[in-house]
Amino acid sequence: MALSTVLGRPNQEGSCLPPGVLQLLSRREIEVARLVGEGLTNPEIAEALCITPATVSRHVKHILTKLNVHRRAQVAAIAVSHGLVELPYASRPLPAAAAVSPSEVLRGETVQTVSSRPASPFDSPAGAVSRPRLLLPAGLLLGVMGVLVVALAIRTHAANATQALAAGPGHGSLLFSFQPSQGEAQFIPHTQVEGNDVRFTAAGLEFHADRAFEFAVARNVLAQDFVVQSHARQLSGDAGYQVQLRGCVDDSDQFYRVTVEPTSGAVSMQRAQCNTGTTLQVLLPVGRYLDPLPQGADSAITVMLRGQRLEVYQAGRLAAGVTDPGSPLPAGSVRFGALSPDVVLLTRFDVYRPA
Repeated sequence: MALSTVLGRPNQEGSCLPPGVLQLLSRREIEVARLVGEGLTNPEIAEALCITPATVSRHVKHILTKLNVHRRAQVAAIAVSHGLVELPYASRPLPAAAAVSPSEVLRGETVQTVSSRPASPFDSPAGAVSRPRLLLPAGLLLGVMGVLVVALAIRTHAANATQALAAGPGHGSLLFSFQPSQGEAQFIPHTQVEGNDVRFTAAGLEFHADRAFEFAVARNVLAQDFVVQSHARQLSGDAGYQVQLRGCVDDSDQFYRVTVEPTSGAVSMQRAQCNTGTTLQVLLPVGRYLDPLPQGADSAITVMLRGQRLEVYQAGRLAAGVTDPGSPLPAGSVRFGALSPDVVLLTRFDVYRPA
């Protein structure tokens, strides 16, 4: 079946059939890839397509295999670059291009690549240029890329980890400060899925998410605007974690969620419904905005919410941001949680009012 039948609209170049690897996907797999690009989870995709989460998981596995990639963030990047996902703001750049397969490298195809992102990525238009890939042996190219990524991650982490909370956006009065020794008195776990667990340890708060999402609520925090400084370690898995802000005083409320994947450097932002967790609007599609970190490394992230502006900082550097064009959300709490299948250790979590 032609891709134009699936999409119902031409892509950015005017062709209804985007070139490259997307032609390998079935009609249903293209639908799933589009929803992955919009930041939806497997249960949300299942609800949207009226299929089971197990079927969605199988489709995602097939998509990863056919596109020769390993993470959902890479699928999302391909979906955006091929026009499956429409960005809500023309000024925001496309996510960084996903890793390509060895067969593509050897063929020397001409592809769309995204130019280097300036200091304020969401304030400047992205510049896309078309150029041929360098013809190198696939094994050598991938090996060099792997070494460079690991070296950059280790160097960046060592230089910035001790300064990560000192820099970034200014903040006002302290609303909440997590102390591991007092964790059970400071966080309210929300374990609703069998197999999930929140464990209070001497090292911090350990989130075990075998299925769906496992989170905890910071006690006695209710505000409109926040600066949240967190330190977390991805002990297993690569799905990442979420910081959720505002709303959820009542089930009918809406809230903001910021999803971070430390090992891939991906970030996404959505507006969602409290009682179901359903995504109502994708504010920032999944894209690589952060420096990737090795599994187990300390991920120091600052999330700021002021009015309807969301921003994410890494090591004091503004990495991503977006302004919600919708109606203002009510004051609410702050939540932290792990996506499945993951184990995440939260070692520090400080909440301030913005300066």
